[in-house]
Amino acid sequence: MGDEVFGLGSATEAELAVLSAFVKKPASLDWAEAAALGVAGETAVRGLDLLSVGAGSTVLIDGGAGGVGSVAVQVAAARGAKVIATASERNHGFLRDLGAEPVLYGDGMSDRVRAVAPDGVDAVFDVVGKTPITDLIELAPDPQHVVSIANFGAAEHGARVTGGGDHTPKGRA
Repeated sequence: MGDEVFGLGSATEAELAVLSAFVKKPASLDWAEAAALGVAGETAVRGLDLLSVGAGSTVLIDGGAGGVGSVAVQVAAARGAKVIATASERNHGFLRDLGAEPVLYGDGMSDRVRAVAPDGVDAVFDVVGKTPITDLIELAPDPQHVVSIANFGAAEHGARVTGGGDHTPKGRA
């Protein structure tokens, strides 16, 4: 039998697919983790690409310790971006290990972000939808530099929403 692989699809004994959509499953991942990684990874990369996150940019990832957020932190750091990520205090060590400057979410979060990024951030990737979108927009140079996968009302404030559908007010009607 061949190698165990995973990607954007489902676990199966036989799959007719483009081989580039699959990678060898590391032995350290169980099938549940591998199944989630394809979707989380694609979502993280899509959001960062929409924001043009790369070398020299500073990005805030709101919700950096979760599935999509932790992948986004690693990808952004690998691209050479300065990464600031929000999480509960118990996850700050985890975020540092991934390459991010952790910031506690909740009341006062905007001030804490400004303290670690006095020149501002270039992009904001909202992966949890808990911080008011207007607060995130105030941190960005422009509403179009904010992408949310979790707050479908963000488009009404000029931010971009991605999630596989048309989430503009007209598209939701």
